Amino acid sequence: MSDEPNEINAQGMMHELQKELALLDELAAPLTTGAEILRHVKVLLTGNGKAAKALRQCWPQTIREAVFRCAALGLVPDGQMCAIIPRQVKKRDGTVLGSAAHCEAGYRGLVWLVMGTGHYKDCYSQPGYQADEFRVELGTEPRIIHIPQTQGPRGPVVNAYAVVHTLTGGLDVEYSDAEDLAD
Repeated sequence: MSDEPNEINAQGMMHELQKELALLDELAAPLTTGAEILRHVKVLLTGNGKAAKALRQCWPQTIREAVFRCAALGLVPDGQMCAIIPRQVKKRDGTVLGSAAHCEAGYRGLVWLVMGTGHYKDCYSQPGYQADEFRVELGTEPRIIHIPQTQGPRGPVVNAYAVVHTLTGGLDVEYSDAEDLAD
């Protein structure tokens, strides 16, 4: 990887990715086709916005790795299932070496992956607002009571929770307060 952040040739990168993703389709028969991923990557790389410009500044190999990570997970980089995000790479002294692209699964992608295992009946999350009635019970029988305010302003989000129901009748509950959400 070069230390200089040169903008990549988006069309050249698209051509290389097209060939590589076609090979992936033949070898692995992934859940998401290379053509579908390629369509979204093309939008990401050829756009005129800040995000597209930042992504084109990334080292080409990291873009390739992020795209293949999306494909390996069976996720489309559409910003909801997953996203390809540029991040600066720095030395310990703060000197910027360049930018690297990373694949990050979004909420919908994580739910899709969890449900795709075949072990779960349901998986969902909800925000809790300041005006909502909210009670959390943890322990051997976790329970969340959430009664949303249906009239008037609900205020800011002050907590959130996620619930997973297993096929065998199990229940997993995760709760986050405002401090956890800020992190």
